[in-house]
Amino acid sequence: MALEAEARAVARAVQKAHPDIACQILNTLGCSLKNTRKHARGVEVYEEARALCKAAGDRAGEAEACNGVGICYYHMKEYACAAEMHEQRKALAEGLGDHVGMARACGNLANCHEQLGNSEQARELFEQSKAAFHAAADTAGVALACHNLGNWYYQNAQYVRAREIFDEQKNMCEALEDCEGVAGACGNLANCHFSMGDYSRAVQLLERQRKLCEELGDDAGAAAACGKLGLCHQQKGEHARAIELHEQHRALCEQRGDNGGVADACGNLGLTLCTAGKYTRACELYEEQKTICEAIGNNSGLSRAYNGLALCYESMQDYKRAQEMHEQHKTLCEALGDRAGVATACANLGVCYHNMGDYTLAREYHERDRVTCEELGDKAGVAIACGNLGCCYHGLGNYTQAQDLHEEHRVRAEALGDHKGVARACGNIGLCHMSTREYSRALRYFMQEFKIATLVQVPKRKADSALAIGVTLRLRLRERLRLAASASGLGGQEAQQLACTEDEKRKAESWLQSAAGLEKKHAHLHLACLHFDAGEEDLACQQLGKYLSVSIEQARTHCAACSQTRGEDANLLMCSGCRVARFCSPQHQRMASVDTPRSRSMVFGKHNRVCALLGKWRQNVVKAGHAPECMRGDLVAFLEQERQTDC
Repeated sequence: MALEAEARAVARAVQKAHPDIACQILNTLGCSLKNTRKHARGVEVYEEARALCKAAGDRAGEAEACNGVGICYYHMKEYACAAEMHEQRKALAEGLGDHVGMARACGNLANCHEQLGNSEQARELFEQSKAAFHAAADTAGVALACHNLGNWYYQNAQYVRAREIFDEQKNMCEALEDCEGVAGACGNLANCHFSMGDYSRAVQLLERQRKLCEELGDDAGAAAACGKLGLCHQQKGEHARAIELHEQHRALCEQRGDNGGVADACGNLGLTLCTAGKYTRACELYEEQKTICEAIGNNSGLSRAYNGLALCYESMQDYKRAQEMHEQHKTLCEALGDRAGVATACANLGVCYHNMGDYTLAREYHERDRVTCEELGDKAGVAIACGNLGCCYHGLGNYTQAQDLHEEHRVRAEALGDHKGVARACGNIGLCHMSTREYSRALRYFMQEFKIATLVQVPKRKADSALAIGVTLRLRLRERLRLAASASGLGGQEAQQLACTEDEKRKAESWLQSAAGLEKKHAHLHLACLHFDAGEEDLACQQLGKYLSVSIEQARTHCAACSQTRGEDANLLMCSGCRVARFCSPQHQRMASVDTPRSRSMVFGKHNRVCALLGKWRQNVVKAGHAPECMRGDLVAFLEQERQTDC
């Protein structure tokens, strides 16, 4: 305070004889107060400097003071006042022909308008900032403007455009040999590729970012890169590598005393372990995240911990506890004024009720999620909400409405460059067409899903789409054979055209074998039906035996209704009939034997049809050790029954 008073006294003493020196002293003092976060006093000093510069005709000094006042007001969250100051600085810089000053004023003004909710105006100002830096031939400034503009496009879910701008940022930083800038650009690009579902490219960029941060001694940057790498490997299903990276992230944060980072690492570890089916340990980590966030007053981290706990309880089929956690997450977000968080909580509640089979209540929550995302301008959120709503209508048997919503999801995801979202939407549209027996249309969408899943390397979706393609080809084959058999009134050539060729059978067999190789057990069931329809009884019995054996091997950790893998600590319900099949919940046990949604029974069959056979196989082949041949009569009878069933 004494030094501040002394500096102001000196400025006043010399202001008449040397106003330029007085302005410089006050601006320097204001900068010092700003940098030490004494923003209110900074405003006072900068305002004094601004008045003095204006009176002295020192427009450059006045511009500097306007900038300082604007930055102080911004940190005081008085965004309208900050915007007014940056507008004045921009006008002064234009008058002086100061392109760099104008560029910086546009950037700061854009930040204010973002906080004021004027998103499009902010984008225009970021564009102006970039153009002004270009005019000044300031490459470092252009790189900074690219960072800001790319972030705007990323936050508005325009990932393709964001990626282009971050690429420009990276190229400029490389030309400047700015390793820190290159590291930041790699991180930005990785975020885009992650959001677009291209996890392999995201991994490459994050590995480079981590290496650069380590070389620069940037421990915080290296730690953050480890955390993001873990999330990428988790999305790719590489859980062991993901856990290793999250542990590294946690250790680095602990070394730095970064409690917030430790909390984030605990949450990421919890997510990976939950995905891997280790729910008890995942819950412990989310509880640890919750405790840390409560201690440091990190409410946004606390809301994420509640969300993580809810997902774990949901996976453990403790839906009551899951709903409580989702509601706490929602309540906390409402208290924080975090409408995006409220939307996420509504979406998760919708998924929870969907998993319980309550599609009507799930639909209500997904509608709330969609409305909130639309109000927030969250295009990615709206796209996902459309997909979730489509799944609800599919579950209710309204396939036309479901198809419309999934198509909207596909179009929106495509516009955003969200490959993973496009794949998911294509798969869901395919299921709608399968449910209405439009097999050729279903195939087109399943093929698109498989192509994208292969491109962006998402193994589970690739396996699901391979199975769907194989099943659809088999069902189309069966339908055509039935039509051929009933075409007795047609000429020989016409009847022959209706019959499926051997080539079509080979295609179905090839896709189903691929799905079996990707550990989709139901591929064996469909291979059995395919061979049986072709009169290949021995091959059919072999494949059916494989399906029964794999079902028994996997039963302890797989739900027979939703086919989700559950951890050893998941409390699955056992079927009292076959004493093999397990279910996530009573709702899932009922779902396993009903027709709605129809595509589910087409792909996975109905448990009530295979229950008796599964029990006999367990008793005679698995427990008693008899040769599978002893069950041949039962296997053939089951396959005959399946052939007569109207799928």
